[in-house]
Amino acid sequence: MKLVLVWVGRTHDSRWRALQQDYLARLAKFVPVEIAAVKESGGDDSAAARRREGLLLEKKIPNSSTVVALDEQGNELSSRSFARFLEGLQGRGTRTVTFVMGGPAGLPDTLRQRADHLLALSQMTWGHEAVRVLLLEQLYRAFTILRGYPYHK
Repeated sequence: MKLVLVWVGRTHDSRWRALQQDYLARLAKFVPVEIAAVKESGGDDSAAARRREGLLLEKKIPNSSTVVALDEQGNELSSRSFARFLEGLQGRGTRTVTFVMGGPAGLPDTLRQRADHLLALSQMTWGHEAVRVLLLEQLYRAFTILRGYPYHK
């Protein structure tokens, strides 16, 4: 299985970028991971910005990919449940799982509808750079759980 993470904008803060790189390196020991970033629509919090960014995000989603959209209305999972979710995808022969994260304006309805799964990482509001690290950490944690590593304790 391959993971593709598609998000809006670049990680500007070098400290967040370093954490991303650390978790990407750890995660790469378990599964191939690809990051695809698209240009932000200038911080505009409008429906038009959501549509513009949504079109760019959709172009980055590989064909035949299982799409997991990060959305505040999505399902919240424990780390163990998230691990079992990924294990289930692997067991069904899923080749590519794409995690999609919108920009400040969020995701357009078209992307939410296209998604196979909606996932909320928390009920709390997090900055996008933090969410990227949080997602990478939870992906790494899920694979350590599946391999029986003690990291998750």
